[in-house]
Amino acid sequence: MTRIQRVFVVGAGALGSSLAGLLKKAAQTEPVLVGKSPHLKAISQKGLLFISEDGAEELIGLATAEPAEVPFLGAGDLVLLAGKMTDAPFVSAWLKEKAAADTTVVALQNGIMVAKAWEELLSRPVDRGLAFYGANSLEPGRVTCYEGALRFKHSERTEDLCELFAGLSLRCRVKDDFESFVWIKLAINCLANPLAGILGANNRGLSRDVLNPAKKAILDEVLAVAQSRGVLLDLTVEKINGYLSGENIPSLHTDLVRGRPTEIEYLNGAVARLGREKGIPCPANELISSLVRYQSGQSIH
Repeated sequence: MTRIQRVFVVGAGALGSSLAGLLKKAAQTEPVLVGKSPHLKAISQKGLLFISEDGAEELIGLATAEPAEVPFLGAGDLVLLAGKMTDAPFVSAWLKEKAAADTTVVALQNGIMVAKAWEELLSRPVDRGLAFYGANSLEPGRVTCYEGALRFKHSERTEDLCELFAGLSLRCRVKDDFESFVWIKLAINCLANPLAGILGANNRGLSRDVLNPAKKAILDEVLAVAQSRGVLLDLTVEKINGYLSGENIPSLHTDLVRGRPTEIEYLNGAVARLGREKGIPCPANELISSLVRYQSGQSIH
């Protein structure tokens, strides 16, 4: 198999820019950040101000491109899909014309059935990964990156991808039991993202015990739906509270503040839909989804 020569990080938000910055810091490849946001424009003009969790700052020069500027991609190219699922129709429209059949595409979005959605849009196989770390971009051209991990579904290509992050504090691993990680991340996001959006709280605020009854109601339903699909999770509210540390603000809150569509249909909305299919009542996830839809003006899908 051709080694990875170029990495195109598609989605110039907090996650995408942090990934491009991390790849540049690891110095194993020359990443290209792709998007159309004011954040991308600022990075292309002045570089990315990369802020670590300890407050250390580093100005990183990154190659950037708008979708129309992306060259045709071949066997040595890898695409990291780091934007929102709400952007998937637009991204797939141009990427389908650029990527060859042997170009590797890896989807990093939150939620379940993400790879299937991308595969239907792109008419090609898509690898899967998840970011278990936080990133915030409070103004164009800067991103704060919190400690954490990357997990990828095991394949020869994702093994090569993990090697590109070698030497960083970010822990990168490939996993054969990837589906359990999808549901673990989904459970965390079903608690953290909508509550952050509704309450305007950061992770530290979300971990407060006063919210435990609400978190337990949501989590119990996620666990029941996961079990109905053959995935058994050893998760409790207390364990998830342990993940919710620091000042990171979940991205759904940022989406609401900036008037962007949210991913609620891929999180709590998806749990509620799967619950209905399996005959499992999910009133807490139905409720939280409807509140977020109201705040964002989204209709039910």
